[in-house]
Amino acid sequence: MTSKELPDDVAYEIVSRTCLKTVDSCKAVSKNWHNMIYETSFLPLYCARTKNVSGYFLKDYKHNKHVTEFVSLDGKQEPEWAQSFVGKFLGPNGHIVASCRQGLLCCAKRLARNTRYYVCKPTTGQWRRLPTPPRPLPSDACTSIMVVRSDSSPKLRYKIVHFAGIFVEKYRGENFSSSECFLFDSDDWRWRRIENVRVAYGEFVGFWPAVTAAGSIYWLTTQDNVLEFREADESFRKFSLPSLERDYKEYEAKQLVEYRGGLGFVCLRKNDDSLELWVKELDSSSGARWRKEMEVDIGRVEMYEFKFEFCNAGILFMKAFLEAVFYNVEDLSMSRVRLKRASNPISIIQFRADFEPVELGGRRRPTRKGAHALLDV
Repeated sequence: MTSKELPDDVAYEIVSRTCLKTVDSCKAVSKNWHNMIYETSFLPLYCARTKNVSGYFLKDYKHNKHVTEFVSLDGKQEPEWAQSFVGKFLGPNGHIVASCRQGLLCCAKRLARNTRYYVCKPTTGQWRRLPTPPRPLPSDACTSIMVVRSDSSPKLRYKIVHFAGIFVEKYRGENFSSSECFLFDSDDWRWRRIENVRVAYGEFVGFWPAVTAAGSIYWLTTQDNVLEFREADESFRKFSLPSLERDYKEYEAKQLVEYRGGLGFVCLRKNDDSLELWVKELDSSSGARWRKEMEVDIGRVEMYEFKFEFCNAGILFMKAFLEAVFYNVEDLSMSRVRLKRASNPISIIQFRADFEPVELGGRRRPTRKGAHALLDV
């Protein structure tokens, strides 16, 4: 049976009860199915029916110690797997470096004088220690993880992209602000150096977290450009942000977001509390083409930090004063979650996962049941 033969209400009932892999596959069946999966009501219902996870890790730093807290879309108390992962695996010396939408995290943990790096799936209690990278992974802004193969087998193939250091490089007769770039491939289980990241002299990358969408990783630069890493050919390119209706100086909180599986850009107008969302459409020889998707009035929310993420097409996640807010942009309703530990997060990390075990690659360790398997590091 094709998507054309299946009534929309029947498709909705079926897809909202399937596994994450199937949901992701269904996005490509048709435009209607793609829109259905990203509509406002789908994700909360899907998580309620399947018990799969959608939410955010909030990272804070207090008294020289890392503080991490998980906030779930359903607004309920921090689940047991998250408490175990945060309290016993990460602890005060560990933090999340990068995440992907298949439930994997890249983490760093300071032990004595050394820093160890891990890839893990917190919901199943699985982890592997990664080879030591050629350069430290200082922050989530400089590092990103993406799954590049997730078929019917439990073995995932994932890549971690990291760039380190800033130096002036002369390339083809011009000066550039450059960084070394390293890539980890789980199939090879090693780090290797790829081409340098080059942007205009005086322009910098790595102040804001990366966004992964549609087979690419994107970073916002300090000169209102976007740096893209294409996984298919492991190449970089740069393109401009959209031409806004006002001068860029009249906006704040500019950041990249993932929206409907693609790249989005949000910016907050200073004078009227309107958040603009722009969506990247097609590429051309002259760069990317952007379309203004919506304006959202967020004046009702007492903002403390200008950090935004879209859970789906209709739910906006925001950090307010001492709380996190899930904001429905269609009916302007809000669900508030009081923060217990990470009250002033320096980073917000989107997290989506199921409870199906996966093969992470590398050297196997004895399998244990439950999230307590994360403790033996």
